[in-house]
Amino acid sequence: MPIVRPNSNENSVPMPRVGSDSKEGNNSPVKQLLYKRLSFLRNKKTSGTVIGNILVSTSSSYDSSVTLATSGSYDSTNDSSNSGDSSEDVNNDSSADEVSRSMVHGFSSALAVISLPLTRSVVYTSSDSLGFPDEYFSRPLDRKNIPVEFLEPGFEMLRVTHRKKVKRFFRLDLEQSRLYWNSKASSFLEIEKIKSIRIGDEAKNYREEFKVSSQYCDFWITVIYHNYAKSNNIKALHIIATSKRDYDQFLYTLSNLVYFRRQLQSSLYSAACSNLFTKFHWNNKSSGMDRLDFEGVLKMATRLHIYVDRDFLLKIFKTEDRGGKEYLDFDEFKRFVKTLRQRHEFASIFSTFSDSQQRMRKHSFERFLVEEQQEPVDGDDTVTHLFSKFSKGKDYLSLDEFGSFLVSPYTMTFKTVVEDFSKPLNEYFISSSHNTYLLGRQFNGVSSIEGYIRALQRGCRCIEVDVWDGENGPIVTHGRTFTGSMDFRLVIETIRKYSFITSPFPVIISLEIRCNQANQIACVCILKEILQDMLLPVRLGSLNPDSLPSPLDLKHKILVKVKRSKSVSVANGILPSSTSSSFSEDSTSTSKITKIIPKPKKPVPIVPELGALALYTIGVKFRNFSLPESKTLNHCFSFSDRTISKMLKEKTKFNAITKHNRNFLMRVYPSVYRFKSDNFNPLTLWSLGCQIAATNWQVYDAGQQINEALFNVGSCSGYILKPEALRTNKERFRKTEDFESVLRFDKTSTLEVGIVSAQQLSKTKDMKVNSFDVYIEVELYSGKVIDFDARKGEGVHSTTIGEPQIKTGSDNTNSNPCQHFDTQQIMDLGVPSAVFRTSIALKNGFNPIWNEYFRLSFHTNQENLTFLRFLVKCNTPDHKDVLIGSHCCKLDYMKKGYRHLPVYDLQGEELIYSSLFLHIN
Repeated sequence: MPIVRPNSNENSVPMPRVGSDSKEGNNSPVKQLLYKRLSFLRNKKTSGTVIGNILVSTSSSYDSSVTLATSGSYDSTNDSSNSGDSSEDVNNDSSADEVSRSMVHGFSSALAVISLPLTRSVVYTSSDSLGFPDEYFSRPLDRKNIPVEFLEPGFEMLRVTHRKKVKRFFRLDLEQSRLYWNSKASSFLEIEKIKSIRIGDEAKNYREEFKVSSQYCDFWITVIYHNYAKSNNIKALHIIATSKRDYDQFLYTLSNLVYFRRQLQSSLYSAACSNLFTKFHWNNKSSGMDRLDFEGVLKMATRLHIYVDRDFLLKIFKTEDRGGKEYLDFDEFKRFVKTLRQRHEFASIFSTFSDSQQRMRKHSFERFLVEEQQEPVDGDDTVTHLFSKFSKGKDYLSLDEFGSFLVSPYTMTFKTVVEDFSKPLNEYFISSSHNTYLLGRQFNGVSSIEGYIRALQRGCRCIEVDVWDGENGPIVTHGRTFTGSMDFRLVIETIRKYSFITSPFPVIISLEIRCNQANQIACVCILKEILQDMLLPVRLGSLNPDSLPSPLDLKHKILVKVKRSKSVSVANGILPSSTSSSFSEDSTSTSKITKIIPKPKKPVPIVPELGALALYTIGVKFRNFSLPESKTLNHCFSFSDRTISKMLKEKTKFNAITKHNRNFLMRVYPSVYRFKSDNFNPLTLWSLGCQIAATNWQVYDAGQQINEALFNVGSCSGYILKPEALRTNKERFRKTEDFESVLRFDKTSTLEVGIVSAQQLSKTKDMKVNSFDVYIEVELYSGKVIDFDARKGEGVHSTTIGEPQIKTGSDNTNSNPCQHFDTQQIMDLGVPSAVFRTSIALKNGFNPIWNEYFRLSFHTNQENLTFLRFLVKCNTPDHKDVLIGSHCCKLDYMKKGYRHLPVYDLQGEELIYSSLFLHIN
């Protein structure tokens, strides 16, 4: 991604509807330095820069190969510097070359990392200092070297919305880590919530959406961020700079702040460079003096999400204020931070494997890897490499070095999954989205291309496009509701641009056609013009005619799914694709909701030109599983979850569905009756072999969390091979009893999970209580629980109340595996089989320690679809407990031993400070 555009010599341009207001008076040394760095970038000829082993793109193309490396440093506070005066201040650079190199590495890498796909799977490397030379991480901006007017009164630029383009002063508040743009209480965004900064070609779709001329390309900035709202949480701030200098300085400063906050504030325990972490916060304290009083400590604690009892912080403060001065100098502040970073639970583990001198020798470290972590140790080289890396060449590990290992990528939670993409499409679960264009509820949410960008970047492979008649051609909207609309061309351009950034495997565009035939022809022209060779012109002739192509066969291809309702003759088990007409299987039921949705119009037949685009995914209106059209290779049935639930209650239809899904595609989507856009639990559908369980990605509820947990593994390809028991096997599966046998819950599994501790848990915006009393709930999604217990460990350092407990929904009177198949067991997978709850840690969201364990024995079937959902909650005085965050994972993806889990907020974005520390067995 480019940082600034080449050939941008003009300093200002006329602004649309508003006169320009170029600022040319202040030539401070900081401004001159920034301008020098940016000028170097503008004239730079290369398309990329290699930093460590990472290519940072400086061309207009997006480089999806950029990955973020973390060192996992636990504690390295041995720093000879004893002054708050930063010796690495950018004003002290000795040469233009050094300035240029620093700018290329720092600024280019900043935007490269900021614009990483919004996916859970980040590729980690083991290199130190995030894969960069140390000097490039010694230059984060602080209040000493940020342009003065950015702090007060701010850069005057245009804010662009659908209603108007108006001048606003954009200013930074470093104390609150916010960007403000006017005096309204809601007119700000938090720096840590910025997910992407898009400029140039990366922001083209937004600029065109607002019908802004291309002459403003080099002045346009789009900031994608999240707020704390429970719906419509993805926000986009669109800005047009009034001068090139303001554009450069605004972009560089904001990108620098975002980048270094991601590195330095990711966790107080695993900061990549502790020295830099300490200096960064020291230099950004509000007093501007070389001292920090206790009020300053409290402000810093809030900024870093350190929610702990005030007396606890005061005690540490007084301990480090050795002269009783009532403030800390820089050395004392470093010791203060080091004390905060202590992990008592690490010490307990360490003592089990260390000697009397509190040293962990190599043989003990190997024993820890084998016995506790249950890691395969392939020869002595693996142990030697790890031991040498963390012991820094000594013959033992200290507690701090052992802690560095526990928070490093070498203890990642999830296994390496072997992926196979050579099977037919019907043998995969496919990551799928419903109402992809919506950012909120289906009746009053906002329609935005950001919905498509977000879904595709997170690995979604089946997206929905509802096409209606617009004033000037086809538009994408949720018809007969209060949602907005987008131009169809803009949507298809976005799909082309973002389809294969995260995954190279095929994308299915599920078209819901509600437009007239003229606009259908326009859709065909737009699809062919924009997607070009991404669309298959004909079916692949080299493949087995009796099976669908594989994801591997269809790499970098886009499939069109168009529904049909008319019966046609079938030749060779393949439906023709030019005589279909479109109408949703469940659409007739929408007329019942008369208060919200008017009676739907009569469907318009699909024109042959549009139907011909559907080669392997022709939508067919369901009539009966026995009809010839139900046995054609390239058809796909679509049902709402409400309809499928009714069908599952009939034994014959239940069996027909499970048989159908072994050979043919099926899509299930949330019913129109889900007014809040909540989701079904896809577990039931996956158990039936349904490939396309389309969820509302804009709502991060239990259904969506389980959906993402299945696909966020390995390469995040969007295709997960179904369990072997659910795939085609014509020799074995012939009778109803054969299909039911794989669904019978006749296997017994045992699980033990220890909730050891949590780190830097964050309050939600609407939490008004001062106390922060937290606990953890763990939900198990599987078959019937037959035995369970919970216990409290020793050595707890936190103050807790209550006892750990388990609740199950079963009677637990029969421990024998189920010998007879019961359809209700599959339907019950939508609710937890058991819920474990820890005791409550009082007044401590910073470093609560529980050391509480639960053990469960439960029945499963052969599908291996067991999930754990961890919920972080705050106990409130009125007993209306508040959900803070969560993490959901598939059980057989998890490694055993001591592991850290990230915590995600109510919108599914990672809380960059928070984690859970577990023991899995």
